[in-house]
Amino acid sequence: MRMLTKIALAGAASLALAGPANAAVITFSGLTTDNAAFTTLTEAGFIVSQFSGGVPLQSTTVGNPAGSVLFNTFGGFLEITRSGGGTFTASSLDLLSGSYLAIGYLAGSQVGFTFGTGTGSFATYAAPTGTFDRLTINVSGPATGLGAAYLDNINVTNSGTAPAVPEPATWAMMLAGFGLVGSAMRRKQTVRVKFA
Repeated sequence: MRMLTKIALAGAASLALAGPANAAVITFSGLTTDNAAFTTLTEAGFIVSQFSGGVPLQSTTVGNPAGSVLFNTFGGFLEITRSGGGTFTASSLDLLSGSYLAIGYLAGSQVGFTFGTGTGSFATYAAPTGTFDRLTINVSGPATGLGAAYLDNINVTNSGTAPAVPEPATWAMMLAGFGLVGSAMRRKQTVRVKFA
């Protein structure tokens, strides 16, 4: 097989094995009890926890699908990080009633924020733009009407530090590189020097 064909096949194989970024939706579907306090929930490769020093979070079966975080009229904070560390982006969140302030942090510095006010039914709102290693969401309960606010379906995507185990595309690229180096070394011709 010709060298160019081998390179083309190796490149095609690595592209075929490459997948999209790891998009996920934190649906809170594991929350199956109404008004149960919790401090940490791990879902879809992310950790949702009560903000440092905050009151414990409350679960509810209200949601889209069932399961969400309940905030009473006093509101509360939650924090989202990647399980095992690393950075991520967020695109949207669902809110029923109340209002929210979402702030993204990278290495301790604020890099983006967004806010909005919910209505009487679940609606999708923008999340802050940017790349974060921590996202905090402050939800305040409504002043009138419903006595609580509900947060659900936070759309997030891994964007940073690679996981500990390389992805298949990484392995394919590494093996193709070793093959190319080995092939180049094997084809290397020796130079003969003749002295007069």
